Amino acid sequence: MKLLRARIEPRWFDYADGVAFAVRPFPTSKSAFSWSGMLDVAETAKRKFVWCLVDWRGIEDADGKPLKCTDELKADIFDYPALYGFPVEAIAFIQDRIEDLRRGIEDQEKNLSGSQSGSAQGPPARTAGLSGVAGAESLSAPDATEAG
Repeated sequence: MKLLRARIEPRWFDYADGVAFAVRPFPTSKSAFSWSGMLDVAETAKRKFVWCLVDWRGIEDADGKPLKCTDELKADIFDYPALYGFPVEAIAFIQDRIEDLRRGIEDQEKNLSGSQSGSAQGPPARTAGLSGVAGAESLSAPDATEAG
């Protein structure tokens, strides 16, 4: 069986006036679940923002010094954007890029599963690459003759 191993690398997106954001997709394992079935939408959105926004360029403090992109600062900006002078539109822009990346991965998954046909021996090996996903490579499982 061949498995695809994809390392999802952040992608840079230009925003405005020399500002750019490095964003990665939000993994299923980071999603919030609750036994009651109720999710705190705001907390999930904040979790996504903090985890997916990996870095930025062009963000400075009041003295014009570049600000480091830390989880604490990202969480504060998400909670109080006006206090930091961070445009709400920039938060929406980042959230839209996160969603674009998620849709791109889903499209790749559909393309891979749609090109497969099952058999009595199980599904055929996936050999197609993940176009647009940085670092995707094919891994081969050892044959039974190689075990030992």
